[in-house]
Amino acid sequence: MKHNMPTLYSFVRCPYAMRARLALAFCGIDYVHREVDLKDKPKHMLSISPKGTVPILFWEDGRVLEESVDIVQWATSFYKPDNWADNMSVQEEGPLMDIFATLGTHFIPHVTRVKYPDRFPDAETTEEKALLKRFLIEWDKNIQGDFSMASKPSFIDLVAVPSIRQLLVCEPEWFAQNAPKHTQAWLAHWTSGDKFADVMLKRPIWESGREPLIVHNT
Repeated sequence: MKHNMPTLYSFVRCPYAMRARLALAFCGIDYVHREVDLKDKPKHMLSISPKGTVPILFWEDGRVLEESVDIVQWATSFYKPDNWADNMSVQEEGPLMDIFATLGTHFIPHVTRVKYPDRFPDAETTEEKALLKRFLIEWDKNIQGDFSMASKPSFIDLVAVPSIRQLLVCEPEWFAQNAPKHTQAWLAHWTSGDKFADVMLKRPIWESGREPLIVHNT
């Protein structure tokens, strides 16, 4: 079957793959979905991206995007919804990009240590949560729109939502008591409604030879 739409290797619970699915959904991009069993990765997936992690977005002409941020930036550059910020203008906002950078260097590692304490026996949960709270307070200060990090919705929102939601999911009571209210409202805005529900649908594991599973976002 020949088609022009991209194909996405994904895993429903992976926050990085969730980024890609959010971007495709909000930008109205149809795609072929391939759900992956991370314990039995498809040979084709490994052949186009030997690092073996999801998400991977590829086209039949050989193009491959294998980093979630790249997929989100591609989607919001070429299929930017009405009233969204241009990626370039967002990237030029220094303080906003600084707090965005700390999402990967500080916030996500601390969430991982809180979520998987057995993997990090030396981690002090109280200290980790104190650092997470500090990040959320700074994050809250930088929310510019009613429900966006830039003055308008942008790629930063789509990249950040799955990671901050991960903290909510693993520590719901702590999050409700410690996350600033504006941040809670921002997260609720992006994770409510039919689009997010569709993004989180559990789809069957892909097998070679099956009819393509097309996700319609237009």
